Amino acid sequence: MSITVRTHYLKDGSLTESYQADAGRDPITGKRRRKSFSLKRDALEWLRSGAHAKVPTGKLTVRELARKFLEECKANELERSTYTKYEEHFRNHLNPLLTGDAQLICTPLGDALVGQLQKRHLAAARTKLSESLSPSMFKKVWLTLKLALDFAVEIEEIPFNRLSLLKKKRRKRQKSKRFKPRNKQIDKIPTEHDLGILLSAIKQYENNEPTLGQVFVALMVGAGLRPSEIRALTWRDILLNGASPCVVINKRADAYGLLGDPKSDNAYRDVPLTPELVAMLRAWREVCPKNAVVEVTRGRRGTKSERKELKNLNPKDLVFPTEHGTYQNPSNIHNRIWVPLQQALRLTDPVLTASGDHALDDEGKPLFKHRYTLYSLRHVYASVKIKLGTDLKRLQVLMGHDSIQLTLDTYGHLWKDEKADRRDAEKLDSHYAALMALASK
Repeated sequence: MSITVRTHYLKDGSLTESYQADAGRDPITGKRRRKSFSLKRDALEWLRSGAHAKVPTGKLTVRELARKFLEECKANELERSTYTKYEEHFRNHLNPLLTGDAQLICTPLGDALVGQLQKRHLAAARTKLSESLSPSMFKKVWLTLKLALDFAVEIEEIPFNRLSLLKKKRRKRQKSKRFKPRNKQIDKIPTEHDLGILLSAIKQYENNEPTLGQVFVALMVGAGLRPSEIRALTWRDILLNGASPCVVINKRADAYGLLGDPKSDNAYRDVPLTPELVAMLRAWREVCPKNAVVEVTRGRRGTKSERKELKNLNPKDLVFPTEHGTYQNPSNIHNRIWVPLQQALRLTDPVLTASGDHALDDEGKPLFKHRYTLYSLRHVYASVKIKLGTDLKRLQVLMGHDSIQLTLDTYGHLWKDEKADRRDAEKLDSHYAALMALASK
């Protein structure tokens, strides 16, 4: 804390003095606090009154900060899947991380005081995390740490987030790099050949009785819905009659079976249904468990435990209920429907070892992995709509994206017109030739 006398010239050439009061660095933001006054008494008054902020204590460890941060996330009603990921990041990656610093030798990051974390500690943590995690996982874990330290600033535990002092590392240039959407790398989109095999399989059902898996996959391909939106569908949301059959999206179910609002305000939408999808849904409604009390058999058949009970197998009137009438678990959809379907259709790729050889199981048989994720079916719908000439704004509405920029960042690379590109290239050559001819005159 000091006052410095400064002299400077005014526009008319006269010399004047000012008093610059320096209150030091702000413990909250880390920025230096300075202010100039024409009178010395005003500078002294400013230093004496309110120029100082409360100095944070910094007595919490990173592990304790994480606990408080997660409690705040729950109090703010963050989705359970979100704060569960935060908890996993701290438990599996951040808390056990060794800092390797002279003052914190072999001390896990979770046991270090938040107030003692300096720029060098965070730089070492970033290096170790980036070496041990994949790029995508490192980005998620590092963001979790940043959010927790921002929370520490809010509760005045540290003066400012020192992660802001770290310079962003430049990525190494890759020898071969295909175009990736700016916002995120979308899942692998099935080829036309693989898509044909998949469509043929989901439409082959006997006696007009499709299975749950066939209808679920057909809705993703034919309507581009999110899996969480499909799992929350009730028969009231499926409008099969009228001139414009559609599915109304007004809710979604998370991985824990909790019902909530769609992903964004624009996710509330009506998606039109194709005639074949309407016929499949009508056939599925006939075999789907009804929202009514029926007689069911419990216990082991042919034994004393066998008994008859009255039970409603679908009290929520879900389009895709479990055997208990609850929302489908996303892991079950993936592991019991989507992966076996790809394996049956041989839409798989070999699992390779680090040396490039074919990996084998315990019995010496080659291992294979499924080729596509379930979410890639949503991208199939978008890519086909683009190929059929759907404009950008309409696609945003159908996909339920929060903004048109998200749609463009995700699918912009799919808008290709080779004929137009070739035509524009010829026009460009003609224009340059005209300029050269003009210059030669």
